[in-house]
Amino acid sequence: MFICVQKKLLTPTTPEDISRQPMTTPSPSPVERAIVQSAAAETRTFRFGRAALLSLILAVCFGILSPLIDFQWGNTPLGSQHTAPGAIGALILLVLVVNPLLGLIGRQWKLSRDEMLVVYLSCLFSALVAGIGGHNYWPSEIVGAFYYATPGNKWMENLGQLPSWLTPALDSSGHYRAGLVEGFYTGLASGQHIPWHAWIVPMMVWVSVVFAGLIMTGCLSVILRAQWSDNEALAFPLLRLPLEMTEDSNTPQTIPFWRNPLMWIGFGIAAGIQLVNGLNLYFPDVPAIPMSIEAGPLFSEAPWNQMGYTMFQVFPLAVGLSFLLTTEISFSLWFFFWFFKFQYIVAYLIGYSPTTLPSVMPISTKVFNGYQEVGAYIAIAAVTLWTGREHIGHIVRRAFGRAKAKERERNEGLSYPVAFWGLLGSFAFLVGWGTLSGAHPLVAMWYWGSYLVISLVLSRVLADSGLLFVSKIHDPLTVWRQTFGSGPGTMIGGNHSAASAFLSATGDMRSCLMPSWITSLKLISDRKLPARPLFLLFCGVTLLTLVLAATTHIRISYESGALSMVAPYTARSAPPGLASAASLFSRGEPIQGGQVALWTMVGILMVLGMTSMRARFPWFPFHPTGYVMAQSWAMHNLWLSVFIGWAAKALVTRFGGNDSYRRITPLFLGLALGDVFMMLFWLVIDGWQGRTDHVLTP
Repeated sequence: MFICVQKKLLTPTTPEDISRQPMTTPSPSPVERAIVQSAAAETRTFRFGRAALLSLILAVCFGILSPLIDFQWGNTPLGSQHTAPGAIGALILLVLVVNPLLGLIGRQWKLSRDEMLVVYLSCLFSALVAGIGGHNYWPSEIVGAFYYATPGNKWMENLGQLPSWLTPALDSSGHYRAGLVEGFYTGLASGQHIPWHAWIVPMMVWVSVVFAGLIMTGCLSVILRAQWSDNEALAFPLLRLPLEMTEDSNTPQTIPFWRNPLMWIGFGIAAGIQLVNGLNLYFPDVPAIPMSIEAGPLFSEAPWNQMGYTMFQVFPLAVGLSFLLTTEISFSLWFFFWFFKFQYIVAYLIGYSPTTLPSVMPISTKVFNGYQEVGAYIAIAAVTLWTGREHIGHIVRRAFGRAKAKERERNEGLSYPVAFWGLLGSFAFLVGWGTLSGAHPLVAMWYWGSYLVISLVLSRVLADSGLLFVSKIHDPLTVWRQTFGSGPGTMIGGNHSAASAFLSATGDMRSCLMPSWITSLKLISDRKLPARPLFLLFCGVTLLTLVLAATTHIRISYESGALSMVAPYTARSAPPGLASAASLFSRGEPIQGGQVALWTMVGILMVLGMTSMRARFPWFPFHPTGYVMAQSWAMHNLWLSVFIGWAAKALVTRFGGNDSYRRITPLFLGLALGDVFMMLFWLVIDGWQGRTDHVLTP
């Protein structure tokens, strides 16, 4: 049983109770009081210095290794998802190797549970920012635009207007450094040296921008932490596995996690599957266990072929985590995935072939369903702020000196006035940077405002659903272009086009750091850890990782040539940010007929309707989280795993009740842990053997 330790609130027995529980809590049982006392004892033995030192050492490792693994070798990333294999791997190492060795020296040398959890939380930051899906694409973005410029696409006409401090491709006089860009993609000749002098200023600029985004989302997380954790009691299912892994053996419970046979059965199932499939890569005579099927050939006839890309694939880690979700959330996730697929079929049957409709973003998303996602984001952000209006109002009054601090503010990573003004200050810095680089001020405000809304919604989704990773299909610049148009004479075109395009080089929202912030601050509050020193620690490890990862990315590009790398983010096509922003360089007319407004409003009304129904009818089966995530790349990969987790939990609770659910949960936690363990195992083997393109995550 998973119990979050905090004074005012204990998480309910099962995830089913979380979204329906009253705000009052019954008196804790003797077992729960024992857990609280155990947590208090561990907090007293927490040594910040040791946890900080380990966190910084691991940040160095992630900053150097992640670009090599992700960009050069193309193997399973250490980050790229919010149950980061690198972070779980660090925790496995601490629990099973480091602590037993320290115990041989003396019991007082062993790491406490809280020290190990702090190291895990810090790894969520350093593992996520350095590689695929993180904030380490900008070196390729700021030179790739020049490399892929041709007389035909006429990009250079716009790129030449950029300030030299934004890209090493231009010198202080605005002249193009062709050799620097060519060397990045093709590699340096013998005797040539990396032109670090040209990279120093752009690196300082871009690291500052990414770090300002980190501070902005960190301040927003401080503002929302108490509302989500204490007032609404969101589930935060991604904390379940690390908490179980570090469970104190003296804590009263039926069977400790590491000695539970069901956990090891689940571990063995996942590890066995990944062991056999990995051996198949090295020894083809070993039969593989199929884990995915491309469904395209199965739906080759109209109208079924209108559904587009559809994969049937299973990830044991995703199955294990999906079992922890409330059934309404897991049901909604896979149900709405197919709900949107069937919208394509309906559009075809009534005479509107999706292939003739304007696209919003990749995965063949069209206006009629793409802008439903935009509306869903707007509605979820609005509902979140409205639900927390009293708490947020108190913070605003605190910022203006109109209210006194409450007791729980002492447990926050920042004081509420600092968080409020830090949020506004970092937002102003980012808008100012965008304006100075050449973007129109309104476009810069739109982009960073959208960034905040997207970060908030994705964090809310993860706090509710615990998906491996989250993503979106819409892009703020694309929404602006399709609403107001692009090209000469518009706020996003002409002299503003190149700088507007560069706004999207700051990172991929797949590894957005706000979920790491809100998760970390929740656990810190529950465990009564020193929040403000730890807030600074997370900033420090992230900044260190950003600098090392960028340096490594640049170095391996010049040494090996980006064109020789495995990852498509640097080699096989224009970088992803430019691929979506290149349309800004040419004239584009806004979408006519009010389609943007119509389908955005449909998305808003769908979320508001579901929210209203859930508040009035306990039996209502649909959750807005499923609707907003349905079309994302995450659900294209994870829908079947979520379905299996939902079906397993529904059957267990239907025929065995809550007691059976609690007893069988270690099986699914073991399934998740075994999958992560084999990811790390094959990373070591692949590195030893020099194998590339071996990826066990979506």
